[in-house]
Amino acid sequence: MCISNDTNDPALTIMVWQEDSPWPDVLTKESLQRIARHQYRSGVYTWLDNLCNPLWTALTECLPSRMAPNLVTLLGAMSCLVSYAGTWYYAPTATEALPAVWLIVNGILLITAYTLDCMDGKQARRTQTSSPLGQLLDHGLDCLCLLAHVAAVQGWLRAGDSLQLQMIVQSTFYLAQWEEYFTGILPHGTGPIGVTEVNYGLAFLSILFGTVWKDATTNPDRGPFDDALAPYVQIMLENEWLPAKLLNGLGGSPALLDAIADWQIKDAMLFAWFLLTVTLCSLSMMRVAVHLKSWKNTLRAFLQLITPLLIVTLALLDEFPTDHNSPPVHQAIRWKSFAVGLLYCYMTIKVIVFSMSRQSIAIVQLDVLPLLMAVGVSRYDPRLTAEGHVLLWQGLSLWWGLQLWNWAATASRQICSTLGIQMFTIPPITRTEI
Repeated sequence: MCISNDTNDPALTIMVWQEDSPWPDVLTKESLQRIARHQYRSGVYTWLDNLCNPLWTALTECLPSRMAPNLVTLLGAMSCLVSYAGTWYYAPTATEALPAVWLIVNGILLITAYTLDCMDGKQARRTQTSSPLGQLLDHGLDCLCLLAHVAAVQGWLRAGDSLQLQMIVQSTFYLAQWEEYFTGILPHGTGPIGVTEVNYGLAFLSILFGTVWKDATTNPDRGPFDDALAPYVQIMLENEWLPAKLLNGLGGSPALLDAIADWQIKDAMLFAWFLLTVTLCSLSMMRVAVHLKSWKNTLRAFLQLITPLLIVTLALLDEFPTDHNSPPVHQAIRWKSFAVGLLYCYMTIKVIVFSMSRQSIAIVQLDVLPLLMAVGVSRYDPRLTAEGHVLLWQGLSLWWGLQLWNWAATASRQICSTLGIQMFTIPPITRTEI
């Protein structure tokens, strides 16, 4: 259903609930032609990107010249899959302490995954096989790998009984793709901190928690950040480490201490991460507004944030207590995290593809409806048992997994057919090409 059409840029056409997709395909002929002409433009590199580039280039030169760049991408994603599966195995309710060895392995796997992620583009340029399909596979698998990264962080943060961290991370990634959808440039970071710093930083933290700080991290009774926050804030107040203006803005010392009376250190860390995400998302929205110039076009762009906002709201709403005795959240948290993560990935991958095809994205994605119904049942049906709660999210994981696979596979097949390429092989050079 279209309520506003922009002939200059189809991406600014407002579609309420259904996109212009020719069933059983997902991309129109016009969209495929735009994908064929698409050129990827990345954001500004950070200092660590520039420092690591020679190493990434040298490692890429060690790869076989006939190795398809998409295979490099797939190998990196397999590292994330191993990390995610192992973390799930050792912490099935996301609250258990991970073994020190696995924390080290998680760090190594994260370093491996991100390094390969930085090498696939170089391999594509080296073999002269860069294509929009590579961008789809690269960024699409990056989106899925976020689930492994979040699980790895929760392994030492011990905050796995909530989807707060996952929603923060996935929303930041979604906003970056949304910004590229309208500006044509994918941001890598803000100032001196970017994706490389975050990925390598989290990887080395995991290794440190498995070695230097393993006694605190592997304690089965409490995590390293489970201490109360108030005593530490009291020390900061006594030593006047907090600026007076900031303290007055928070209502003064008594108000601040009352507000954080029940906080643990990890709550403060999650809140700081939330503030950082709000800042990054605000900067993305500002850049989109400046790029689009017109307030009408800016409004059209912002309307497309309704679906991710619904996903975050519904996912976190299910964590608030209800009047009846609902099943414990942690018993199904892994499956719920996986199901909601797949849905968010599905929505994000649509943005990645439609960014290249300049195809309009529906404001309200109907795929959110099962989440709405699941949260309703989980919160308000007193007959739902703990086993039923797990089964509910297992079913949704299967549903959204199949939806994501079918949509991405169909889009990939159409792109391969249009560009005359294969996903994981490089065509042999003929004599006429030599």
